[in-house]
Amino acid sequence: YEVTVVTSDVAGAGTDSAVRMSLTGDKGVLATALAKTTSGKRPAFERNTTDVFSFNNATIGLPKTLTIGHDSSGAGAAWHLAEVVVKLQRANKSFRFPCNEWLQKTASGGAAERAIKARDMSRETAYTFDFVMSKEANPTPASGIVMEVDGLNSANEVIREMVSVFDPESGHAAKSSFRPGHVMSVQRELFDMQKPTAIRPGVDLLSATTGQVLLEQVVLTNKVTGKSHVFPVANKVVTGVCSDNSPILEDPSAPRLAPEASATRAKPSASSGSVVVPAPPRRASTTVVTHAPNPAPAPAPASGLTLV
Repeated sequence: YEVTVVTSDVAGAGTDSAVRMSLTGDKGVLATALAKTTSGKRPAFERNTTDVFSFNNATIGLPKTLTIGHDSSGAGAAWHLAEVVVKLQRANKSFRFPCNEWLQKTASGGAAERAIKARDMSRETAYTFDFVMSKEANPTPASGIVMEVDGLNSANEVIREMVSVFDPESGHAAKSSFRPGHVMSVQRELFDMQKPTAIRPGVDLLSATTGQVLLEQVVLTNKVTGKSHVFPVANKVVTGVCSDNSPILEDPSAPRLAPEASATRAKPSASSGSVVVPAPPRRASTTVVTHAPNPAPAPAPASGLTLV
């Protein structure tokens, strides 16, 4: 099993805390601490880094759920985890565990640990998301957008995905990805999403009480078929938590404002493109750590965890 941990390209994303994971498969559990330093003495789990861990003799079958988190120790405990990808090297199958959230204990209920369901990467569809910012000045910009995407899967069933994008240059108006007139482009993999039909954008929880994003429209483009879906934001102002906001339906007749070639596009990360990098990105560091063949027994599951 090869476990790839991707830390986001967001200010303060790295953690100094001790990180543990518990990977549950259909035949067993792999529970272990993950090394805090690399073989080259570089700290693991730093901003915009990819850390790879190998477990050569684990026998847990097909991955089902992953619980990952930290012990909140150290000065910089909060961790913005983009995703974890688990590859079964002999079976040549890969599973994604998307996070794109802060792992941090807070008074409002934030947790330093998260349980995530596995997604078979062979059933994912890659989409480009173009967020077209309004040309109006934004006096209180949010640091991130969290958006629900509704659509139809291959069985014509209604499904919902969560998509998060964060501004790596939050607080720097001239470089901000949410600056007036800018087109922020990122790639996301949606699980069996064949036809997006509606979006429900909001801002990240840290900005929910004061921040906003001024959007003209959001365009989703299927990377395989090339078909685009345009969602015009009528009042331009996006505030609050996405689940509290009204849905925005696709408008096939709406003109596409996002330029085809001139928009600044995010370069996908090595594993999935889940890290937002609107400017020419720094090269992500990668480390490979090989663990002992006998992992520790699985700990008792933490209370209050919610599978997402």
